[in-house]
Amino acid sequence: MPLSKLLKARKTLVLVPLFLVWLIGDLGTKHWADITLGDPRHPLVLRSDAGDVGKPLSSMVEKRFPGAEKAELAEVLKHIVRLPPARSIDPDAKVFDTSGPLGKTRSLYLFWRGEELPPRRLDKVARTAISYWAQKADPDVELTALSKGVDEALSGITLREWLKLKLRRLSEDDITQLAATGIHPIEGSHRRIGPSTRVAAEDVFLVEWRRIDVMGTWWKWIYAENPGAAFGFMKQVPETARDLTFFGLTLIVFFAILIFVVKTEERFWGVNIAMVSILAGAAGNFVDRVRYGYVIDFIDMHLGFMRWPTYNVADIAITIGVAILIIDILFNKESPLAAPPEDDAKASP
Repeated sequence: MPLSKLLKARKTLVLVPLFLVWLIGDLGTKHWADITLGDPRHPLVLRSDAGDVGKPLSSMVEKRFPGAEKAELAEVLKHIVRLPPARSIDPDAKVFDTSGPLGKTRSLYLFWRGEELPPRRLDKVARTAISYWAQKADPDVELTALSKGVDEALSGITLREWLKLKLRRLSEDDITQLAATGIHPIEGSHRRIGPSTRVAAEDVFLVEWRRIDVMGTWWKWIYAENPGAAFGFMKQVPETARDLTFFGLTLIVFFAILIFVVKTEERFWGVNIAMVSILAGAAGNFVDRVRYGYVIDFIDMHLGFMRWPTYNVADIAITIGVAILIIDILFNKESPLAAPPEDDAKASP
């Protein structure tokens, strides 16, 4: 085999596994966070089996989270509710019509990714939010007129439209199916369940809060969703513009880096490794963004004097890659990314 082909083969054998390690590590840890960590919008599901029947809820929780510290289990047991029964609702029902099928519904749980993954809790807070910000903008606004205007603005919103707005990755078929079988409305009181509650057959509970302390108060695993880029960048930009920007830029950057790595000589190991790390991190976050419309973050660090934005393994890969590139540019005179010396630049035709 010619030397050039041998070097390319060795380069491939190093860089492809590195890419896969970063990518699989990122997607795997995100999935772990998805099914292990919870908050009120993303509760974890506890389904009873034959071995749980007749036992206290605390026993079921201990079995569900083996190895968890007692303090952590005690905190989990403070945040458990019962999953409301599922209802079939017309997708064209008016969400904010007080006399309609959703009139008494305050919130609902939606298994929009299937029964095996945590549901999403959607709260009907639009009326309160609009009224609050309208009064902030104009403290002298007449409250009766404001209330009437808000009601008129919300009166025509259907369940189909509301779900599309809240979960933009849902198709028409998804919404039709969910409206028929997968919606669990919260009506009236939604009290938390005590740890001594006896579990019955087919009971389903939701854990509304679970975090894991890794190292005291400054390092935790938590569940967070980031509709923006790394460390929350562009989080406040409108969703359509943000999606188009991310998809377009990611594809451009992905292919640009891929071409650069293919053409860069094997001897520039630092640059090649950095580029592949950035490529893998971008790919990991891109997969989440395409699937869900957001990226799952779970590493939360509080350094005492500052709280770092929650991040994930993809962000680590990108950060390490950028750091390696900066070091290579600053200290490697032969770096393919460094500008040529001034004398060489002038001498070149």
